[in-house]
Amino acid sequence: GLCMLGRRQNWKQLSPILAVGAAGLLLALGTPLAKLLYFGIPGFASTGSPGRAAILFVMGACVLAAMAVPRSNEESDSNAKAYPYFGLLAAALLTILASTQLGSLKGWIEIDLAPIIARRTTEALPLLIIALLAAAGAWYLWAKKGWLAAGTACALVAHLVAVQTQFLPFSAPPKPFTEPDPNTRVAFINQGWDFFNPPLSGVMPPNFATIMRMQDVGGYDSLMAATSVEMLKEINGGNDPAPPTNGNMMFVKRDPDLQALADAGVTRIYSKFAIEGMEEIDTIGDAHVYALPSLGLVDSPLKDARITRLDTEGFQVSTVGGEPAQLKFRHLPGWEAVVTGKNFPISNEQKVQVIGSPWIEVDLSGAMVVADFKYVPPGFLPWPWLPALLAVLAAIAPLTRPKSQQLTENPVESKQAEPEEPQKEE
Repeated sequence: GLCMLGRRQNWKQLSPILAVGAAGLLLALGTPLAKLLYFGIPGFASTGSPGRAAILFVMGACVLAAMAVPRSNEESDSNAKAYPYFGLLAAALLTILASTQLGSLKGWIEIDLAPIIARRTTEALPLLIIALLAAAGAWYLWAKKGWLAAGTACALVAHLVAVQTQFLPFSAPPKPFTEPDPNTRVAFINQGWDFFNPPLSGVMPPNFATIMRMQDVGGYDSLMAATSVEMLKEINGGNDPAPPTNGNMMFVKRDPDLQALADAGVTRIYSKFAIEGMEEIDTIGDAHVYALPSLGLVDSPLKDARITRLDTEGFQVSTVGGEPAQLKFRHLPGWEAVVTGKNFPISNEQKVQVIGSPWIEVDLSGAMVVADFKYVPPGFLPWPWLPALLAVLAAIAPLTRPKSQQLTENPVESKQAEPEEPQKEE
């Protein structure tokens, strides 16, 4: 589309679009700008921001390409733009056809990608040709005929046809296995989970358990503690818990270490495969359900301490006996505790403490104790966003002034706003 940008543009007016597009490209390519924000702003990459910033570049390019659409038949030579457009069409088709001859990335993915690429390309090619021809029709109707409605309809057809060309398999999400219980942590054992296999081959997609308010010992996140990854490696017998195509997914794989699962507080297993030596207590769909002998999330001598509240920021523990307890939550810098209304830092000098364990260990002394735990990531402060907020306020400040004051400050606009007096006939 940018090759069709034949006429001169007001590049000064388009400079904000160019700046946003360039910034998105710099973030997506791992440049020093991406490094500065990645390591300088806590949580910047928690949503995959660096790679997804490429959409800013794509949108900027689309805006620049849209500027090439003539406002009238006389504004530009539409025939001259036909040649680069159909040249792009031919280049796109040749590139797609050539991709079927590519080999697989054997150093990264163990499976052979060539047959998958060829099959998906064969399925997508007819729809892609229709989409490109519809886009060409939109250009022709806009530029040559000046038919705005018909051209817009062609553009809509091109978009819908291209969007429906799905390259990744999908399916309906699973139904909840059980009612949410804050004292139950589960493990799901999926089957060959991969981008190139339908999700129905698994028991539970990553993070769906979180939506269902079920505690999954695995999960899916862009940033995770190294100790959590090591814990899952131990559960998987030293194997990487992530699939080969995505290092953000943490799975419990086939034939896990059951003792390591129990040590992590897991009390229930949902498995695609039958587990030898365990008694099956239920079957939900094609998932085998097992009860794992475990002390659970709260290891207390009197067995009376329970988790009474659990959310994405922390949890609450209540007990009557007031005994030391081990809580199966990884001890990471950033945990804060409030015990019976008083703030207690998690340190070796206080009653809420960690004693040589990867889990939080507490001494809940007292007849009736309620302890609230909240996790605040280290270095998480609102200050990085303060300059952006001030910039937004400075941008909208002129819009809050009275209109009369704005006209006074802009004499050109003020002069245009005054109605002209009609001339008297002599």
